[in-house]
Amino acid sequence: MNGLPGEERILASFETLADEIKRYYKKGYRALGFLGGEPTIHPKIIELVSLANQLGYENIDIVSNGRMYHNRAFVEKLIKSGVTRFYISIHSHKPDIEDYLTQKNGSFKQKIEGLKNLMDLRKKGFFKDRIFLNTVINKSNYLYLTDFMHFYHKMGFMDFRFNFIRPDGRAYLHGKKMVPRYSTVMKYVKQAIELSKSLRVNVFFEGIPFCLFHRSEIRDFKNYIGEFRDGNKKISLGEAQKRIRFEWKERRKNELRTKEETCNPCVYNPVCEGPWKNYIQFYGFKEFRPVKKEVLHTDRSDKKLNSYSYSLHRSRSKRR
Repeated sequence: MNGLPGEERILASFETLADEIKRYYKKGYRALGFLGGEPTIHPKIIELVSLANQLGYENIDIVSNGRMYHNRAFVEKLIKSGVTRFYISIHSHKPDIEDYLTQKNGSFKQKIEGLKNLMDLRKKGFFKDRIFLNTVINKSNYLYLTDFMHFYHKMGFMDFRFNFIRPDGRAYLHGKKMVPRYSTVMKYVKQAIELSKSLRVNVFFEGIPFCLFHRSEIRDFKNYIGEFRDGNKKISLGEAQKRIRFEWKERRKNELRTKEETCNPCVYNPVCEGPWKNYIQFYGFKEFRPVKKEVLHTDRSDKKLNSYSYSLHRSRSKRR
């Protein structure tokens, strides 16, 4: 949903990417992710993964639309070259919706074949990490979040991440035809969280202001915030014929998302990043109301199990 119609995209050279992989390894990084665009169509992707593996990266992820994974031999090569974890971007369990969103006929069929290949290879011990499904919440699919989870859970998938659509590129041009209101979506977010408990699967959400969870009476929402599980990601990106490097959390907070003064008294203000900036152009700030009373216990003793509380405690400590 990113990019603009007619926009020319050029694959980065092997040499450029190899230099970036070596650069961050020397800085001490040991986890590497390949993003896109679509990394699996790069003609040197196997060689790039192999390079990272040989250098000593311990975790190597690929975030892909999954279409190339219908070729089982290709998937096996990726695994043998060093990929440890797969993230698949898939936005529906309905063929017509998936093909519409990707604008590729047959996209859903290829993705399902790819997911079956991945699941089978994992069951046979080719790799140990679980397979993560990434979904962009938009007007075409938000009604079916629980149906989506049921469908893919039956295939064996246990990890779901729903990212509220960021209105950039084509998504921005389509405007309200593609971007739903947060307040309309929250009913279905709550249903998905309740289903995750009964199915005993993991579900996370990105891009949703915390006050909306509060208003929807999702008291334990701290357990479902995707941003708290992203870690300290450094991004190296080819943009406008040059390479830029940035920290994803900082760019998200300072450039892509926004808040207004009414957010200041909210108890979640120190850790909430607010809505996507372009979303406000469509719907304004009326949906977002500050929460004056904290409903979550802050406990700094357990960083991993209570990352929300720990982050909130640290933010308040700094202000003191």
